[in-house]
Amino acid sequence: MKDIKILAIESSCDETAAAVVVNGREALSNVISSQIDLHTLYGGVVPEIASRKHIENINYVIEKALSDAKTTLDEIDAIGAKRHLESNNEKDQTLNQLLVEMDVTACLPRNGA
Repeated sequence: MKDIKILAIESSCDETAAAVVVNGREALSNVISSQIDLHTLYGGVVPEIASRKHIENINYVIEKALSDAKTTLDEIDAIGAKRHLESNNEKDQTLNQLLVEMDVTACLPRNGA
């Protein structure tokens, strides 16, 4: 049976993260870009700043996760992203926008392609 490689992406209030996981059990990489130091200056998370930092960091975090896992985007079978139940909250909107903006998603094979 073929191993399934998943690129997992998470963006929280102050972190952007990506990992490559095999068969849902083995983490080949786990890269986290934290914004804690930046937001500490303001006494808490500033959503507009967090959103911009996610956009600035996402490509690097994904590239580093792939590199650390010694894999390429062509070897990724699926992308998983953290979602919340509330579909209109700011974090979901930021993550959705990041996925739209990411250069890497354009490289993924499509069904029937």
